[in-house]
Amino acid sequence: ITAEGLEQVLQNKWPDEKHLVHQNQLWSKESRIGIARSDDSRTTKEGAMYSPSHIRLRKGVSIAMEVDGLSQECKKELPKQPQPVGGESRACWFHLCEHSLPFPKLPEWNTSEGTLRYTATALTPIAVSNPPKPEEENYAELPGRIVSACLSRPMILGGWDSLKCRPLPLKPYLAPGSVLFLEAKTEERENVKKLHNHAIGDRTKWGFGLVAIGIWNDSHK
Repeated sequence: ITAEGLEQVLQNKWPDEKHLVHQNQLWSKESRIGIARSDDSRTTKEGAMYSPSHIRLRKGVSIAMEVDGLSQECKKELPKQPQPVGGESRACWFHLCEHSLPFPKLPEWNTSEGTLRYTATALTPIAVSNPPKPEEENYAELPGRIVSACLSRPMILGGWDSLKCRPLPLKPYLAPGSVLFLEAKTEERENVKKLHNHAIGDRTKWGFGLVAIGIWNDSHK
């Protein structure tokens, strides 16, 4: 979905069809088979076979990310040659843009009987210790109580400990696209607004937990 389409969704409206893009137009999936081996003996053992699924971007598709703190020398050198990115150090070209990524506007909503209804949509995986439960309050720093949620299966992620040279344990994350429906008191309005385009949960400095705040009621327009 485009930024404009997401803005319509956050306003409790159906997005225009032109703002929906099928994933096949953006990337293709590549499944592979591998087997882990000892660096010393070059041998393997039972249970060491794995099957990763990789994503290959379509021609003309790029990934954008926001960073800060880059020195002028770094900005000058980055575009000159391919750079390793990600856990598998895949090479890619960088193109620097001096502007922020487009982000949907925070919608305005009316309150009734002292209740503020809002949604929190996960744009990146949310690192939490427990899945959300109905009636749970202040879940992952979200004001109010959970009324309902639209969730897919948890995203299982690990990583690599560069200091100890070993893999990090796999942990479940709320998958991007997950939507939490919450009710809070009207006094919490400003606290809810501050969460728009901000991160919740753990590992936020690594890009996890980015959410967009929307409104919800009993009908769509």
